[in-house]
Amino acid sequence: MSVSIEIFCRSEQSISRSEIIALVQEGYYFDSDPKFEPSLNSPNAQDYKWDELAIYYDSARRPVIISLFIESKVVEEMVSEAIEHLETSNKRDLSVHIAGSKKIFRIEIASWEVTEECWQMLACLEALLASELDGLIMADEGIYNKELEFIAKL
Repeated sequence: MSVSIEIFCRSEQSISRSEIIALVQEGYYFDSDPKFEPSLNSPNAQDYKWDELAIYYDSARRPVIISLFIESKVVEEMVSEAIEHLETSNKRDLSVHIAGSKKIFRIEIASWEVTEECWQMLACLEALLASELDGLIMADEGIYNKELEFIAKL
């Protein structure tokens, strides 16, 4: 079973796959260089409208899959579903932020086999996306802000 982490971003700006790849490569999280699909040399790695990036950080483990949702109808459906799951005293404030999302990143991981180094990389990636794109991070256990501080339970 995989676990999903979603980052609901209000910014009109975006981030390319090549920028995510650079974050992973420059972080020196892993003993060997991870592989990416599509690769950094792919003709569309610089695009800001993309659908998926796979990070193969260990050949014996499942990859980290990052998906970007930008189509308004899909984003609206995901926003509605997220707001339904809110059960917190600051539901109104969180609902306003989530409802203003222009794009959503979903990170899928096989949590039972993720290494400590991969968790570190994911934390940096989540913080980058949330801070650069005005996002809130929604995980199974709750919601986090751009500083990765827990702000609400689901």
